[in-house]
Amino acid sequence: DPIVLKSLSRRIKSEQKELAAIRLRINAIIKSSDTIRKSDQLIRSIPSIGEISSHIMLAEIPDLTHFSNARQLAAWARVTPCHFVSGTSGRPTTPITKVGSTHLRRALF
Repeated sequence: DPIVLKSLSRRIKSEQKELAAIRLRINAIIKSSDTIRKSDQLIRSIPSIGEISSHIMLAEIPDLTHFSNARQLAAWARVTPCHFVSGTSGRPTTPITKVGSTHLRRALF
């Protein structure tokens, strides 16, 4: 139906404008702080991490300077493998724990 398509097209354009405004605001916040800007550059230096993943990580991780290495950060974010043992049985695999930030985990995986 042409009317429905036109309506959906207007909504999509409106959402795209709003998303662009949000991205501009996020970039302005990052540029306004040397600490955040340096953290963003450091995160983006990781292979396969782009703008969106970096911004999610910046929002979810309180302060990168609290971690002396990547292993500490991964453990804090709970994206490290966990060993599950219950009584005499255990799982043959070690999946990542599901305790940490779901937003951060989705950004990374």
